Amino acid sequence: MGMSLALLVLLGISSIYAEIDINAQGPALGKVHMPLHDKCVEKYPVTDDDIAKVRSGIFDDNDVQMKEYILCLWITSGMLDISTFRLNNILLEVYVPEILNRGKGSDMYLECATRGRNLPNGTPLRERTWVLMKCVQETDPEHFIMF
Repeated sequence: MGMSLALLVLLGISSIYAEIDINAQGPALGKVHMPLHDKCVEKYPVTDDDIAKVRSGIFDDNDVQMKEYILCLWITSGMLDISTFRLNNILLEVYVPEILNRGKGSDMYLECATRGRNLPNGTPLRERTWVLMKCVQETDPEHFIMF
């Protein structure tokens, strides 16, 4: 459970060390972001440039590999229940860095997950997490996390 918990942070929380400096991520997220990234990038090879684009708010809706990578981050972390498309509130509170709470905070993730969950039945999970990540980035680009 420790690794799952740790891995969960990332997505999602997306997704991820976007505009937030790596040192400001907080100890919990700081410990898990690289193992999570490494595991998912091995399955779904994306480049640092691809990640940087998402980090800066450039979402290529045709980039299936990036969508799968982001879905992998959320699933591998344990942060997302794929059967209900609901986030684990406890893990979210553990991994959301303090600096993010100065912005929109963890409520933003819960609200954005609702957008993904409310997509039509049959929408692939990768598209749901893509909507989630786009929502988070658009809602609070200054504190958006992506690794």
